[in-house]
Amino acid sequence: MMHTTSPQKRLSGKTVLVILVGFFAIVIGMNALMASYALGTFDGTTEDDAYRKGLGFNERIAAQADAADLGWSLGVSAKVLDEASQTVRIDITPEGVEYPAIDGQLWRQTAKGMDVALPFVPAGDGTYSAVADLPALGRWELRVTARKRDADVRFRQTLMF
Repeated sequence: MMHTTSPQKRLSGKTVLVILVGFFAIVIGMNALMASYALGTFDGTTEDDAYRKGLGFNERIAAQADAADLGWSLGVSAKVLDEASQTVRIDITPEGVEYPAIDGQLWRQTAKGMDVALPFVPAGDGTYSAVADLPALGRWELRVTARKRDADVRFRQTLMF
């Protein structure tokens, strides 16, 4: 009985070169595609002008220490009024001083452009209230600035809705 064998094809240098160049072309092409997609969807900044804001960091820390020394604090109460429309109510009670002007904002740590301004209005008994519609429920940072004459006091607190 006679066996016939098919001639085996040898791997040539040209074939290896084509395979190697094709492999790296696919890898580099996919990396370029993914990098351009990543840069187009998120620029990596969560705080505009972070450098300039960072320069005043020590002054803000000193102002917060001064506020604590004066006995100024902030009591916060937050609740969801309507989950369907994602409406929340935030009541704050500054203790230790009456503030003529209070500004607030809910800041989303994980998404740029979702910040919500809080129009605080006096609700009596030293309490200020604001109602806001949030674009999404979850973790938010409450940022409050209280102004009295020449002093600005900033408070921050993390809230879950």
